[in-house]
Amino acid sequence: PLFRSRVWNDPELLSTGLKFSIPLLLILLAHEMGHYLACRHYRIDASLPYFLPSPFFIGTFGAFIRIRERIPGRRELFDVGIAGPIAGFLALLPFLVLGIWWSSPGVAIPASESNAIAQLYQPGRNLAFAGLEWLFFGPLPDPLVLNLHPFALAAWVGLLLTALNLLPLGQLDGGHVLYALM
Repeated sequence: PLFRSRVWNDPELLSTGLKFSIPLLLILLAHEMGHYLACRHYRIDASLPYFLPSPFFIGTFGAFIRIRERIPGRRELFDVGIAGPIAGFLALLPFLVLGIWWSSPGVAIPASESNAIAQLYQPGRNLAFAGLEWLFFGPLPDPLVLNLHPFALAAWVGLLLTALNLLPLGQLDGGHVLYALM
């Protein structure tokens, strides 16, 4: 309750949260709209996207559409399956570029055990982040790390969710694409 009250009463904290959550929701919406528009193109009955809210970590369990009828063929299944990840990736690119551009290098100071709340959250690195970091800042010396802008964090989560969704398993997009190809 105290933290929630602090968020709503501190404009800077609220602004930082919105700079993360709005791009993330737009990335998820673009992903699901890719599926939806592919369904519309093939005249497959599908719902508009639903969002699943969550009180944990990133604030959402993601989004989904409901396809109400059988997908008629492999081509349609492939196109519907791949349209979401492509649309989501295209939507996250501007947030990724701007987020890295607006990030700033800083020294990471290890937190002591008594001050564990002050620990810096540093997400994993990937080629997109490493390439843009090198392009905008050059090679950073050893004690420096990039203090990521909220746009960059939203793009990182979007990249992670897209990568997980492309795993060739069951009802994930990668599973649909693999099934259509096989």
